Amino acid sequence: MNDRKTLSFKTKDGVKIVADVVGPETAPLVVLLHGGGQTRVLKKAEQLIRARVKAQPDITLAELVERIAAATGTEAVSLMTMSNELRRLGLPRKKS
Repeated sequence: MNDRKTLSFKTKDGVKIVADVVGPETAPLVVLLHGGGQTRVLKKAEQLIRARVKAQPDITLAELVERIAAATGTEAVSLMTMSNELRRLGLPRKKS
């Protein structure tokens, strides 16, 4: 069985690279890159969401989605995306 090792490198530009090393040392090197994950769709609307929920605590998810889309001029997100954002922000949510 092969043990997993973690190596960490810092480039001259200051970028930190972390790698998991698995397999025999004599095996060919394979590099699998990771893009760093998705950016939150509602990140820029965080303060607006907080203000809307504070102003109208009983707002439904559907109403909140519509109002945030209208206020930001962006496409409406799904109810699940808004629900996840409210949970992440520690805000109450009304489903219907």
